[in-house]
Amino acid sequence: MLAALAAGVLLVAVYDRALGPYRYPYSGDSASYVDMAASIAAQGRPLVTPWDVDPGDQEAIPQPLFPPAFSMLVAAVAPLTGDVRTAVLWPGRVAAALLPCLILLLFRGAAGDAVLLWTGMLALCSPGVRNWQFMGYSDLTALVVAVLSLGALARGLGLAGTATAPARGWLWLAGVTAGVGYGLRNAGLAVLAASVATLAYAAWRDRGVVRGALYWAFGAALPLAALAWYNLATFGELQPYDMPPSTRPWWPNVRDYAAVQLEDLGVPFAMTSAAPVAAVAGLALLGALLLYACWRLRADRRRHGLVTMLGSYAAAGGLMLIASRSRYEWGQLIELRNTLQYSWALALALGVSASTLLGPRARRAALVVAVLLLGSVFVAGAREAYAARGWGPESWLVLSRDPAVMGAARALPADTLVASNVAVLFRLGVPRRVRELEVGGSDRDFEGALDQLTRAAGARPAAFLLVCDDWTAGFQACGARPAAASGAAVDCVPVRTVEPLVALCRPAGARRGQTPPPVAATPP
Repeated sequence: MLAALAAGVLLVAVYDRALGPYRYPYSGDSASYVDMAASIAAQGRPLVTPWDVDPGDQEAIPQPLFPPAFSMLVAAVAPLTGDVRTAVLWPGRVAAALLPCLILLLFRGAAGDAVLLWTGMLALCSPGVRNWQFMGYSDLTALVVAVLSLGALARGLGLAGTATAPARGWLWLAGVTAGVGYGLRNAGLAVLAASVATLAYAAWRDRGVVRGALYWAFGAALPLAALAWYNLATFGELQPYDMPPSTRPWWPNVRDYAAVQLEDLGVPFAMTSAAPVAAVAGLALLGALLLYACWRLRADRRRHGLVTMLGSYAAAGGLMLIASRSRYEWGQLIELRNTLQYSWALALALGVSASTLLGPRARRAALVVAVLLLGSVFVAGAREAYAARGWGPESWLVLSRDPAVMGAARALPADTLVASNVAVLFRLGVPRRVRELEVGGSDRDFEGALDQLTRAAGARPAAFLLVCDDWTAGFQACGARPAAASGAAVDCVPVRTVEPLVALCRPAGARRGQTPPPVAATPP
């Protein structure tokens, strides 16, 4: 147990230490979590900066896309770390370090320790976990809560551990953590669905489980009722999640999901991305093998129930990902961040099935495959950590440490409506309530974006923080020759004169307000 804990802590610490000087650990969702946590600490309510420039007269609004539990956790951790920006990084990293130990602790007795350690280490070294634990996101926290919930359910039903009858304390804990998982991320719905299905199946096979299921329901009702009350009081509906209709149909989403899920299990990315239809066939074969294993294990109540629970969880998660991406426009494809929740369950179900059903010769072959999978994800992680020294710092990391750039944003009057093409950088780095505004690819497009900012600002002063990148290379403010521009004047003052260039721009029709002190440009 201590060895699993030490390995988790060591691997996370070494990997993050290698990436720290080069990789920026925040993105769009991080800014929302930081906003919500800071608002909880200051006002007792989880509010965020509006993403778009409209509404220009509101500086903070409720966030319907993210449940509030993770921001509450960040706000609770912040006094220990000094600020919410640091606090948002710690839950995921601690969760990743605990992952192998928790799998070994909770599922002991369901399979040999070697199988459980292999599952935990494969999950920890998988590309999804090792990359996203570095980021200020809720994914790893939700993953560990899912492990805790399903592990407690397995122990409560006697599928793991030493109990032979329903253990009400474990079932209550499983219910509470399932509800908390849904309060952390909408993806927690898969834990609830798999738990209900497992309890219903167990009650069908053994009516003595019915009373224990009530303990699970009582535990789940506590956080779910709190979340429902928050949603009703804040948004007037039980489920406020809503996004624009998806532009991607279901079949490409199936291909994306299959390729990414196999990649997270250790299949090389080049294989899954080059042959997505083969990835669908491979994942379907994996599902068929698990169904066959369930059938073969039907006389073994413990292992049959465990494989059924884990398979139901992974299947519910996959179906939910495909349905959600086919209905809503997320803005990106299904990626490792979405599938990392389910890889450990598939790996553990495979390990339990193989160790129980295979004969000695086939078990040795399965051991070779297992070692190769674990070796592939470990080597890939080690290569990433070693290669980090040659990457050079990411541009956002460089800008976040530039006092001239951050100072330009900080010096603007407090009542200014500030927008940027990289708003998240300034929301986290200053911090300041900066809005995201797409600016197009030419100075004429930029003028239109600034006009939109002017209209949103109304009587307020307005400013735009332009970070030059591949999309804005044709702007005069980004160093393009006048012949490449529209010829219209754009009022921009450079605040960083080396790559990546940054300029402070003002809409022509906006009220100026107080003029900020001059900011020295970064020397070449």
